[in-house]
Amino acid sequence: SDWIVGGNGSADQVFAAMRGDKSAVTLPASARYKFRVRIEPGIRSGSTEIYLEEHSLPLGDLVSTGVDWTGTSDNTELEGVALNSIAYYLGDEINRTPSFSMLATNIGGQRAELIPDRLKPVLKYKLPFDRAWATVGDALEQAKINVEDLDRSSAIYYVYYDAEHAGEPGFFSRLFQGDEAKAERNDKNRYIVRLDAREKTDEVDVTVMKDAKTLANADVAEQLLKIIKEYST
Repeated sequence: SDWIVGGNGSADQVFAAMRGDKSAVTLPASARYKFRVRIEPGIRSGSTEIYLEEHSLPLGDLVSTGVDWTGTSDNTELEGVALNSIAYYLGDEINRTPSFSMLATNIGGQRAELIPDRLKPVLKYKLPFDRAWATVGDALEQAKINVEDLDRSSAIYYVYYDAEHAGEPGFFSRLFQGDEAKAERNDKNRYIVRLDAREKTDEVDVTVMKDAKTLANADVAEQLLKIIKEYST
């Protein structure tokens, strides 16, 4: 955005005044605000992620042509209020306007891709390693996959997974799945979920091993990777 002249107050007051809301509290002009919005495809198919960053300057300060966008807002409360407002607006427009719905469909689902293979299926994330590591961990927890241990330095999750009794991922299996779905802790059900970050790119490959040197059965690996992808958010 261009620099927007505003006042000082609570985040709700400042943003309402910027929007020109009729009920907004009148704030004396005392600062300039600038926002940057970035929209990216989400991990789950059909989803979209919105990022917003805010910077501000006292009104009397010299305004430079460039802004050092560091990834951290000057006012995180104002960032949150603005982001919520944008999310509500986009949600409204997607429901009312076909073009917004088409846009959401087209840009979603590109950050996680399952590549089937007869020997070594791979789940590919277009994410930085830290984000991919957290995503896999959250997915395993949400899917109630029994995690025995993890080693972040080696990028490994040790899990128990019973392929014979696990159903395909989907809405109803997620709705009714309980703790009883967790696999028994035995060698037959023990697997390694390994993450490999590609050098100089924000991409991570996830594979399933039976042990440190042996690939898991391809069908079992693909089934487990499908579940991880389904629960990735």
